[in-house]
Amino acid sequence: MDCDFAIVVEDIKIWKVLHNAADEDNFQGNLRRLDEWSRRWLLPVNSNKCTLLRLGNKTQVTDMRRNYMNGIPFRAAETKKGLGV
Repeated sequence: MDCDFAIVVEDIKIWKVLHNAADEDNFQGNLRRLDEWSRRWLLPVNSNKCTLLRLGNKTQVTDMRRNYMNGIPFRAAETKKGLGV
């Protein structure tokens, strides 16, 4: 994967700055690779629990396409709690 990520216990966070459509394609490719890796190591990601937090101005955020993992679109989130660490 060519984006930043953190894995803590059962929580995976990945992030990347997206400037254009090519960046969005690249990020979706990273999600696909993460899904393939998790299946190979028998650590499936529960796509129903995945959320996507977009940061930026309102126009940028609403113009971006949806991201998917395992054919399931991510739910949008306005806030995200950490692990409290």
